[in-house]
Amino acid sequence: MDWRRGLSIVVLVSSIVIFGRVVFAQQDWAGDISAVPDVQWLWGEVVSLDTAKGEVVVRFLDYETEQDKEVSIAVDEKTTYENVNSLAQIKIADTVSVDYVVDKDARNVAKNISVEKPEEINAPQISLPFEPALKSAPEELSDLAQPSEESSGQQSIELE
Repeated sequence: MDWRRGLSIVVLVSSIVIFGRVVFAQQDWAGDISAVPDVQWLWGEVVSLDTAKGEVVVRFLDYETEQDKEVSIAVDEKTTYENVNSLAQIKIADTVSVDYVVDKDARNVAKNISVEKPEEINAPQISLPFEPALKSAPEELSDLAQPSEESSGQQSIELE
């Protein structure tokens, strides 16, 4: 019976060592999560551009304070664009959606800038597969109600 007890202690200690290493090793695999920049998003109107500095200023509504705010966002060689090819094609008053991160120097750096292009609104042309049956009132309907003046000066309608 002593050898069973000794074997169970060895298995228990081995299990603790093996599983303990796996659990603690997971922390090493995850790395420092705080080092990964948090991607933020805003949607607003371009109020100024500086292509030489590679910066765009966007006015947006801060939903927490319900006030308009402006933020300066830098672009770099990694910034991607949608509906334009570069910062030079963006114009003041364009509506943009920006994904950005705050870098180690506390600068807002754009990951992606999407310029929203207004779609042309065209009223749909409706064509009927048939000709309307009644384009105007027939003459016999217009003759049914004719006004006549009574002696009291009021108008009444006589139906035939």
